[in-house]
Amino acid sequence: MSIKTFCVLDTETTGLTRDRSARVIEVAVARFEDGQPVATFSSLVRPDVLTEEGARVALDICGIHSEDIQAAPQPWEVWGGVLEVIGSHPVVAWNMPFDQQMVRRSFFEGESFEHSKRLRQYPPNWSECAMLRFTHQFEQYAARWDNGEPRWFRLETAARLVEMPWEGQAHRAMADVLMTGRIYAGMLAGTLVARTGGVEHPPSRGGAWHPAGTDGKPSA
Repeated sequence: MSIKTFCVLDTETTGLTRDRSARVIEVAVARFEDGQPVATFSSLVRPDVLTEEGARVALDICGIHSEDIQAAPQPWEVWGGVLEVIGSHPVVAWNMPFDQQMVRRSFFEGESFEHSKRLRQYPPNWSECAMLRFTHQFEQYAARWDNGEPRWFRLETAARLVEMPWEGQAHRAMADVLMTGRIYAGMLAGTLVARTGGVEHPPSRGGAWHPAGTDGKPSA
């Protein structure tokens, strides 16, 4: 993919995909051109379901209070702002399988689907999982599963490995989007290096890595 233009999307949610009541409560997107963000959008989202456990997750992980979630715009109201930034450009996410499922569930199912259809809204043009690319390139630094396969890097762990400073708070959607975009741009440009013990280490150029599956993989 050309480094010229790509978009990054991130969601904060009330749980993992295996929890059928989990929903998106915050979404952010950024369009990058030549490695720099040129347009951004973020918003809290009012889900159709917010359980007591989901509210606790939102507060503990993201620092988002339930009253702010309940006062947020409806999913279809938020999605219009998302589309203004991403258009038909390719969209990257750190943990793309997770964000794909949560976007579909929160914005394109049930009542939200009826509204999105009426408003002629459409899903992202999903392109690549940045976490998969990063794990492939920096596999030598990855923790391992019992079977020897590399664990996928959490975004925070990846940022620490390449010493990329945060803009904002980790586990808030816009901070995660900007971090993902900067790391992804670095991978595309071939300028990203691991920094351990004060020494720069270029990424591995080994053979292709094929993960065993996505079950149990960490979200950003």
